Amino acid sequence: MIDKKAILKMVKHVERRGRGGRDVRIMHPYRDWKIVQGVCLVVLVGVLTYVYFIHQYYSNVGDTVEAEYKETVEYDTVSAEQVLEYYQNKSKRLKALLDTYVTPPVPEVTTEEENEEGELEINDVSLST
Repeated sequence: MIDKKAILKMVKHVERRGRGGRDVRIMHPYRDWKIVQGVCLVVLVGVLTYVYFIHQYYSNVGDTVEAEYKETVEYDTVSAEQVLEYYQNKSKRLKALLDTYVTPPVPEVTTEEENEEGELEINDVSLST
């Protein structure tokens, strides 16, 4: 059962809280939950503001670019024809080399035969030319 001391202790505790005394409890779930919600809200607003300004910056990048006139490139026709002739001759020489290329001979397939004693005899490989 609850004795007189315990009842007086509970009454003093209630009375002290009613007068605005400081609450000495360590954990305050409601207060902690509201602090966490407030911090999350501040972070969310900060991130959304940052993303909005970054989007505005990159969406307006193309508006400030102006078209510039670029001169056409002029080249010397004589030197261009000399370069073309040089590489055409080079290509002809390469084609001539490839046309005269002879593939190496392929060896014929070996055959296996059994002689009179039942031993296996392998014939030599001969190259065809």
